[in-house]
Amino acid sequence: MTVESNFERFWETTLSPTTQASVIKHWREHELTAVLRGNTVVMHLQDFSSVAGLQILDVGCGYGGVSIALALAGASVVGTDFDAQRLEGAKIRVHEDHPGSNVRLVRSAGESLPFADNSFDVVVCNDVLEHVQSHDSTLAGIARVLRPGGWLYIQFPNRFSPENLKKDPHYGLRGVSILPPWAGRLYVVRLRRRSPSYDVGTFPVAGKVLQVLHALGIETIQYWPSPRRTLGWLTPALRAYRLNTVPIITAIGRKS
Repeated sequence: MTVESNFERFWETTLSPTTQASVIKHWREHELTAVLRGNTVVMHLQDFSSVAGLQILDVGCGYGGVSIALALAGASVVGTDFDAQRLEGAKIRVHEDHPGSNVRLVRSAGESLPFADNSFDVVVCNDVLEHVQSHDSTLAGIARVLRPGGWLYIQFPNRFSPENLKKDPHYGLRGVSILPPWAGRLYVVRLRRRSPSYDVGTFPVAGKVLQVLHALGIETIQYWPSPRRTLGWLTPALRAYRLNTVPIITAIGRKS
């Protein structure tokens, strides 16, 4: 038995017999490739600063894939998540799959991070905002614990993206991304029976998120997909439209 299969075996114990096979297949691939996908986060950050030797907070670390990738690149990482089951899986992954990696795991909601002001050189918030109760409180907490001159990596799905409206990135259902949490739960769990649980809150809107970060003293240095060059007075309007309609937005910001 390989070490990685210990995590896979744990993950399989979390499945419900009522979860549809297509959902299981999607999330199995997603979770088992998490460390590999975490290397993309490292790559984006290292375009601006080496992560080696830095203190990094991974907010909403889930099963720990991004945290491990950052640690393998030389960072000292604290991963937080409110879901105790996910933290248990992250512990298995950290201690059995990558023993010795510099990752500490803490149970905490994104809205109430238990760390002192200016504690971290980098904060990562990867596919988390749509799962928290308050976008603004989570972003304020991130800004509080990030040191001046520190970097923020943030990625999230756009609420009004036509692609997300057509097919929700979590459950593969039409229209879920614009629903409030109570309606999403009713639709996904009770009506469509796609999953026995529903852990998605309100999807964020990219333009609003970047505005909130600006007000908190975090300036967006770059975001992906990059804005296209346009001419004349349409430039701001077209950029704003594209920013708010791409399926997934990824941004790097820096605290002043």
